[in-house]
Amino acid sequence: MNWIQHYKTSRKTEGRLVSLLTPLPDLFPRHIHNTLEGIEFMSKFGLGKPWELHYKQDKASHDQYQYDYFDLVPTTSVMLFSGGLDSFIIWRLLGQPKAVYFAIGHKAQEQELNRIEKIRHDFNGDITIDYSIKLKRYEFRNGYIPYRNLFFLMLASLYSKYVVISQIAEYAPDKNLGFYRHAENLLAEIGTGRFQGINIRPKIYAPFANVTKTKLVRMYLRRWSFEDLTKYTVSCYAGEQVACGCCNGCFQRYVAMTNNNIWEEYATIPSYEDFKKKLDWHDFKFSQIPMYIKRWKELQEFRQREPTQKIK
Repeated sequence: MNWIQHYKTSRKTEGRLVSLLTPLPDLFPRHIHNTLEGIEFMSKFGLGKPWELHYKQDKASHDQYQYDYFDLVPTTSVMLFSGGLDSFIIWRLLGQPKAVYFAIGHKAQEQELNRIEKIRHDFNGDITIDYSIKLKRYEFRNGYIPYRNLFFLMLASLYSKYVVISQIAEYAPDKNLGFYRHAENLLAEIGTGRFQGINIRPKIYAPFANVTKTKLVRMYLRRWSFEDLTKYTVSCYAGEQVACGCCNGCFQRYVAMTNNNIWEEYATIPSYEDFKKKLDWHDFKFSQIPMYIKRWKELQEFRQREPTQKIK
């Protein structure tokens, strides 16, 4: 629909002011004007009604129109895929772009590959399994592997110069926007040389870097079933059939799922008190204060919802 059509359609049921405002969403990026999140956001400014009307009118008039986030990344990009909650949700929100999973031999690999095979089959996903590097020998007991994401970015840039990552509102030494910008510059420097015949200048995209895991799950549930998340994703670092409940991956998943009223089985119920013990002020970064605030609010919501016993 064009602006005039939006106005005329709205005037059939709405007043002049709302009708005049209905075309406005076309001035905004698609992930703002034709998504439920955009409607929710604009409602804070009293503009929810025209945004909702625009959404419904486009949905009714556009053949096979997709209300998603396709335009956030290039069509020729490759996404780093892990089989976890974040990457699966973001992969679907982005319209299931080409993706690559690096089978590095870590403890959780078997469980992750099981999920990925189901995804490839049930969603016809174009997900490449790459066995070119093995990092198992460097895996810490807590599941962390130093420099892992740097290895992934280097190899992914050989699939496409546009690399998509499932970064959300969190921080790790090799998982934050500052690191990705440094990695971008490093790869551009070492990936160009006329004598060597190379010219690789990767661009790294993190379209959901400001979204908490709780909100990301909520975004998925507005479109699809919660059963997808329990069936197709795994977050535990231990690599067992039943999630351990003790690792950071389990706790963060537990928080997000609890905040969305989704209950899963754990060998041990994830503990907020145990999570707090792992926090260290030496890790504090002033640049991450906005992220800390979002995570604090997420945990406050969790503390209000946290069940007193395990629910299967």
